[in-house]
Amino acid sequence: MKFRKQFFAIVLFALAVCLFSSAVPVSASPWSLFGPANAQDPSTPPPALAIANNLEAQARSAENYSALLKNAGNSEGANQQLDIAHRRYFQAAQKLGEIDTSATYGRTRWAPEALVAKSTIEDQKLNNYNAVVLTLKALFDKHGGEDFPGKAQAQGLQKSAEQTVDHVNSTKMPGSILYKTIDFFVALTGRTQYSYAIAILLISVIVKLALTPLSNMQYKSMREMQRLTPVLAEIKAKYKNPQDQQARTMEVYKEHGVNPMAGCVPVLIQMPIMFLLYYGIRLYAYQFTHGTFLWISPALGHLYPGTFAPNLGMADTPILLLYGVSMFVQQKMTVPTDPSQAEQQKMMAIMMPLMSTFMFFQWKLPSAFVLYYLTFNLLSMAQQKYYMKVRANDGPVQPIKLTGSSTVDESSSKSSYKSNGAAATKRTSSANRSSAKGTTSTSRPTAKGTIAPPDSTTSKKKPRQPGNGHNSN
Repeated sequence: MKFRKQFFAIVLFALAVCLFSSAVPVSASPWSLFGPANAQDPSTPPPALAIANNLEAQARSAENYSALLKNAGNSEGANQQLDIAHRRYFQAAQKLGEIDTSATYGRTRWAPEALVAKSTIEDQKLNNYNAVVLTLKALFDKHGGEDFPGKAQAQGLQKSAEQTVDHVNSTKMPGSILYKTIDFFVALTGRTQYSYAIAILLISVIVKLALTPLSNMQYKSMREMQRLTPVLAEIKAKYKNPQDQQARTMEVYKEHGVNPMAGCVPVLIQMPIMFLLYYGIRLYAYQFTHGTFLWISPALGHLYPGTFAPNLGMADTPILLLYGVSMFVQQKMTVPTDPSQAEQQKMMAIMMPLMSTFMFFQWKLPSAFVLYYLTFNLLSMAQQKYYMKVRANDGPVQPIKLTGSSTVDESSSKSSYKSNGAAATKRTSSANRSSAKGTTSTSRPTAKGTIAPPDSTTSKKKPRQPGNGHNSN
């Protein structure tokens, strides 16, 4: 118990440190005291910036040479030079991105300037609008509260790139199917600022209704496993050999029609639905920037940036914490079927919500996606509560007498067999002894006290032969 408390305390402390280090500048972060942050002077230009400028210069030279070759009629050489210029611009954008992820320069003034330059290259030279959106999202997620050169330009470029990407997402197959599905529910609810949250709630309800039969199957399996808990405990106490325990447990499952793997089916089916919905919300991300929900609004988002989201297209910390609490409650509602796994399940009920919440926080998932999962968890808890309440009158399963032809012999289960051959030999010997006892029980005593075979197996008496002092007459 003491070790488990210490373990949870360490996990919580590590989570708090990670959240703290992600929210404050490097100058105030504990990580700024260690590692390569002190290896170079952050006030000097980063080496990657000089490399990026050199690559851009090479790309411009290749573009100029390509124009000369094209005027000279050498189209093949011009295209080759354009390919070289494209590769150099791509390498320059990568080098500029390394400045933002650097431990030394990631929180200095060089980082936002590098991201602005990177987005300009991706927009004007590479024509990669998806990359522009991701770069500017990282820029404003990390440096949105700072003043840096080119901030107004970056905001205008972000809006233009998001509109371009949104148009492509709404028309390009097969992603346009998911896009139009979400847009249908938004239009169905009036296309107001609240329609986007209502659309997510409707999708959550529809998905939950579609999965209700599978969820009921999962809860039924859970309920039946709980009812069999006394029997499983009795089996474990009576049979010491693990092979015998497993064989008898499978017999009990088969006898009561319980499939221990039935609870995995709904989870496996929900996985592709989760990925499809995440992909659809990513495609619809620009439209979700027009949606609000309760505290998710521009007022709080601008007042507390990084904590409260201004719209459903951005990450929100309070709704993420609510999701973690709902997941914890849902885990606690799951009663362990095996008493020996109760402690392990208690640990999982704490670790799983912590891990999921931390990963969602690190990935900066849109609050619309977290809202879907929060709603789905609440509906699942209500369904599980209702199902367990309806089936509560079933009572515990009646104890089963662990005897019979299909039951493993208790005496054999107390000893661990070295091999299957030795086990088969002992069972054969036991059967032979039982057969011998059965034959003896059907014999009858004679007058002299000897045991004679039963009447059904005795042969007829032979006539007495003459001789030995007897007269044949």
